[in-house]
Amino acid sequence: MAGTRTLNSFFYRIFLHHQHKLKIYLSPRRFQHALACAQLAAELAENSGFSTNRAYVAGLLHDCARELPEKKAKRLLAHYKGKHCPSATRANPKLWHMPLGIVIAKKDFSIQDSMILRAIGVHSVGAARMTMLDTILYVADYSEPLRKHASAPRIRRLAKKNLFAALRQVTVDKCAYLKKKGLSQHPNSLALAKRLKIKV
Repeated sequence: MAGTRTLNSFFYRIFLHHQHKLKIYLSPRRFQHALACAQLAAELAENSGFSTNRAYVAGLLHDCARELPEKKAKRLLAHYKGKHCPSATRANPKLWHMPLGIVIAKKDFSIQDSMILRAIGVHSVGAARMTMLDTILYVADYSEPLRKHASAPRIRRLAKKNLFAALRQVTVDKCAYLKKKGLSQHPNSLALAKRLKIKV
């Protein structure tokens, strides 16, 4: 792909310096998911004329807080004062890794790019207004090649042709899953569904 040289240069200069840190935070399975997500995000970014570097880093680090010990996660969350952590997120431990991912990306990986940090902060539930990077990460996280759910290959194919159609389909799938499980929708997810004219 056309952006490979740029991506590889960035990867070797920036990420390999910190790779051991990410492996400490993540299990081998989660680390492989992060790599697969980063690779797909970079591909979708290139297809969309967006920065492959930003997309790769966002994909790589989006779950950096996913496996923090519960006590540490609670302690960090208690002191978190930034954006992207409404009460619905604080009430659901499965979503803590989004705001805490911002903390870890800044503190341990020296990421200061506000676009990357925002994408990490909303990657599971979306937002009423999605940036290009938000959209890329949201879709890549859901459909990267190691995902086992049946719709992942179809969404990957769709995303490579029409990223925003893929955004809509991922949102439909997520809303349907939560409804089937009898789980409440996050306000961000509801706002995104409303914007995309999806009935929930």
